[in-house]
Amino acid sequence: MQRTLSDFKKAFGTHFVKIITIGGIYRSEFSLESSILNTTVDTDFNIKQAAEFKFTLLAEDNNYAAVKRQVSPLFELFDKQYLQASFNEQFWNDYGVKLSDAVKNVTLTFYEYNAHRGCLNINSEHFNPYANLHDENACNTVAHKYRFGGLFTGKCRKIKNVLGGDHSCISNYSQHAVFQNVNPKFNLYFCYSSEPFSAHQTQHVYFGGIYTDVFKNPVTKDYSCPSGYDIIKPLVIFKSDS
Repeated sequence: MQRTLSDFKKAFGTHFVKIITIGGIYRSEFSLESSILNTTVDTDFNIKQAAEFKFTLLAEDNNYAAVKRQVSPLFELFDKQYLQASFNEQFWNDYGVKLSDAVKNVTLTFYEYNAHRGCLNINSEHFNPYANLHDENACNTVAHKYRFGGLFTGKCRKIKNVLGGDHSCISNYSQHAVFQNVNPKFNLYFCYSSEPFSAHQTQHVYFGGIYTDVFKNPVTKDYSCPSGYDIIKPLVIFKSDS
């Protein structure tokens, strides 16, 4: 059933045109100096002929342009007001309601799956060009910036924090668990500080994101580090097909 509804959505889309307004007029305006109107009758006749010729072409043109459209969600086609004209009351009671609900659910699911909420106010510092659904809260969010204090693993692994050279955070930094595995036990942490950032401090590094062979780095949108950044491999997993 879901496969059929999915194919239905692919074939017919999510909306239908309910009302369309066609037409429109292309009007050419020009002005004449008063001295021209005082010329000979032949000149006046030529001007009138040119105007009549333009109007004739306009009258014969039947390639109308859509100047206004009113669309509605596709599932409204299965409402009682549309189906009752073609089917009887019994059909609506037996199948119409279920059909309408099914098409509505698959359409709304499609909307939700493809919704990317974010700030669409282009004048906001939190403007998100990838969003397609406005979220006012995203525009009003206060950005919190933290200083990145390195990355390290538990002592069973050899990866130490590049700042301080140990399996811990440096002074005034707190650790936050990124990944923990019980069997075998593996802990991964990154360090951050909520203190004001100072460009004159020497004991800090810049965080360039995290990525794997499957998930892209949200910073670069690729399976790589930003330019000028070094790679730290905190976790390597070996697998066998046997």
